[in-house]
Amino acid sequence: PAQSILCLFAGLILTAQGLAILGRPWFRWGTFQSPVACQAAAAFRQIMTSPSLTAVFLAGAATGFLPCALLYAYLALAAQSGSLLTGMLLMVAMAMGTAPLMILTGLGVSSLRLTTRQQILKVAAVLVLGTGITSVIRGSVYWYHGDSTSQRCPMCQGTETQ
Repeated sequence: PAQSILCLFAGLILTAQGLAILGRPWFRWGTFQSPVACQAAAAFRQIMTSPSLTAVFLAGAATGFLPCALLYAYLALAAQSGSLLTGMLLMVAMAMGTAPLMILTGLGVSSLRLTTRQQILKVAAVLVLGTGITSVIRGSVYWYHGDSTSQRCPMCQGTETQ
């Protein structure tokens, strides 16, 4: 049941976020804002809109706190390596491998017209919405069927190897 609860919760959050980006929020996030959240939002807004190199560096450093499955996988690999040096080298290699694509993506997107970037954001919102709905469906299936291995995800049937 824990997996189903997590799938349902994550799916609802993703669905809400996708709808909010599309301009159709079904949940008003602002009703639960605290003074600390408002101050943090103001600080982040200032960092994200400033053209200074310090602000760009801080914005990049802040992305390290965003949830990322690939990052967590490498953190787990580094932690289980059992060696400080090996773990450090794994994390440096991961950073060096992902940095060029992130830099190219940032440069490429910043060169696009505003309307094109807005269209890309709408496509991303639809993808987030789809991921959220998929997670809700999967969580519902897990909730209904429990941990039974005989019941598979309805979206995955026929694609699994036995």
